[in-house]
Amino acid sequence: MLVPVELPAPPPRVPDFPPPLPADEPATIHVGTTHMDEIDHPTTSLTSAFANSTVPNRYRVRARVLSVRACGLPTFENDLAVFYCRRCRHSFKFDYCMSCGDRQHVHATCRWEMVLELQDPANPGQTWPAILSDSEAEIMLPALPTIHGGVNEVKRARNRIKELTVRVHEVLMGARVSGVRPHYIIDMTLQSHVVKSGKNKILVYSVFGMKAAR
Repeated sequence: MLVPVELPAPPPRVPDFPPPLPADEPATIHVGTTHMDEIDHPTTSLTSAFANSTVPNRYRVRARVLSVRACGLPTFENDLAVFYCRRCRHSFKFDYCMSCGDRQHVHATCRWEMVLELQDPANPGQTWPAILSDSEAEIMLPALPTIHGGVNEVKRARNRIKELTVRVHEVLMGARVSGVRPHYIIDMTLQSHVVKSGKNKILVYSVFGMKAAR
């Protein structure tokens, strides 16, 4: 049985975005999908994509990112990246993976892992969550630091992640101008799939097939 996706609740916030712009506003060009062919990859509305019950499925949509929040085990409060052990195949929150005791971080790496709150420009009254993580995030977001060595390397990586988190918000929602983010429309591609969570199966939407202007 499919159950609604269980993601961390977004913190209370005061919207910092301007009044909705026309739905036909041109999409931003600094980041977008690689699936540009209108015949092979026609655009559907975000509302229709999330209403479609066919799973798995893929969609090309136009959406605004209203907020970005951490998911999983953030290495630092409000960070959007996690420390990941390739050997044990799970995230870890402390200075090293407690499962294998990899104190020199031979098997450790950093991964982007976040939840995007998406808005349909043509239906601004509702939002939907989508996951952006791992290799799909690496393509369009700033490069994360490597981890090799002891505790000092972990501290250095955490500080760098904190700096990069600010940049990620700018990439996905635009830099603040007079305290307000523009929240550009992004031409993006999403895929729906099912993941297991205990005895339940959870329907999840994730971002894929994106690129960033370099």
